[in-house]
Amino acid sequence: MLKFLQETNSPLMVNPYPYFGYNPKMPNYSLFKPNRGIRDPKTGITYTNMFDAQMDAVHTAAKAIGFGNVELVIGETGWSSACEWEVCSIEHARDYNANLIKHINSGKGTPLMPNRKFETYLFALFNENLKPGPLGERNWGLFSLILLPFMMLAFCAMDSVLAVAEEVVAVAVEQLGRSGAYQNWKQAVKHCRPILITYAAQVWTVSPFNQVAPVFSPMMLGPMPLSS
Repeated sequence: MLKFLQETNSPLMVNPYPYFGYNPKMPNYSLFKPNRGIRDPKTGITYTNMFDAQMDAVHTAAKAIGFGNVELVIGETGWSSACEWEVCSIEHARDYNANLIKHINSGKGTPLMPNRKFETYLFALFNENLKPGPLGERNWGLFSLILLPFMMLAFCAMDSVLAVAEEVVAVAVEQLGRSGAYQNWKQAVKHCRPILITYAAQVWTVSPFNQVAPVFSPMMLGPMPLSS
C-alpha cells in the first residue's frame, strides 16, 4: 500500500486517537496541556503530547521500510463528550479539539516531522444517538442532535487562530433542526465570532427516512441539502 501511495504521490490517512490511550494519571498528556512529558528511550525525545507520539510512530514505521517520504493526513481524530468512564466529558472534548486545532495551525509539526501543518479532519460533526454500542460511541459530535453547539467554546478558545475563508458555506441551521434548534444556536453563538462550516458536496440529500444516514433522523424534520 505504501509503495502505491509513493508512486501516485498520495498521502497515507491515519487516525490518531489520544482518547484511546488516555491515562487518568497523566490527563494533560492526551489533551495538549502542560505536563512533564514522556521520554522515548529510542530517540531520546521527550513528547509532551500523545498526538505527536502517535504521528511519529506511524512515520517511523513507514520510514523503516523505505517510505518515510509518504505524506500523512489526519483522516479523523476527536474526543467523546460522554461515556461510562472519566475520559469522557464536555470539558475534555472541548479542550482536546481546541488544543488540537491550535497545535495543527501552529505549523510546528512533530519532533520527527517538524514545520508541517497536517491536513486534519475532526470526528465528528454531529452526535449519533442511534449508533449501536457503548455510550461513548454516540457522543463524538461537535453538535448535539438539536444543533446545540456545546463544543462552541472549543472554537472560541482558538480566537483568531482559525481563519474563516470567504468561500466557506454557512450552516443553514433553520433547515437542520427542530423548532428550538435555531434559538439554541443563537444563544451559544453570541459568545463567539461567527463560525462557518462547510458541508461536503454530494448529489443527494439527507432526510429522516434516508437509509444512508439513519443516525441523523431524530434531528431532521425535512431534507437537508448538502452544498459545497
